[in-house]
Amino acid sequence: MKLVGMQEWLVGAVIDPSGKGEEIRRTIRSGESFTAEQRLEVYTRSFYGRLIKCLQSEYPVLRRVMGDVLFEQFAGAYFRVYPPQSYTLNMLGEQFPQFLYESRPEESHGGWEQFLVELAHLERLCIEVYHGPGAEFTEAREDEVLESVSTRTMLSHFPLREFMTQARDSDGDLEVPEPRMCRIAVFRRNYKVHMLEF
Repeated sequence: MKLVGMQEWLVGAVIDPSGKGEEIRRTIRSGESFTAEQRLEVYTRSFYGRLIKCLQSEYPVLRRVMGDVLFEQFAGAYFRVYPPQSYTLNMLGEQFPQFLYESRPEESHGGWEQFLVELAHLERLCIEVYHGPGAEFTEAREDEVLESVSTRTMLSHFPLREFMTQARDSDGDLEVPEPRMCRIAVFRRNYKVHMLEF
């Protein structure tokens, strides 16, 4: 096997080693301390561990609400369903809100699961607005914010703007707020992301 082919095989095996047992044993040497599968697992764990760390930085409030263990379980499952496709880490968590929506129990009718999905969606919008186009150093009035090139909006069943502000200002426990329908605009001004409820 040529070097390029070997590199491509290794990447594929690290991302998804399932069903490749015989190939792994044929390609990677076993040693006295580790089998071929165990040697590959070192790279697989490191690969997904780094991706999970990156996802945690994209969704810090969601991580606090879910707790580290539950967040890491969902993140690991997410990367197996939606493996990274882009060269940039900015796109890493692009489909995480969708994955959380798809992972909800069938009998879910809002509440906790709905809150998590919408919170993830809002945090993703903040990332997209931060990295997206924008007219910097404009002094648009609040009623002109919705017309800005950088503005994204969402409909929420919870007062998420207030919740996000509380989360940023407090290190304590976060409680799920009472449901209340609202629209939220996320926009960028002077290279900072802001939220407006309307």
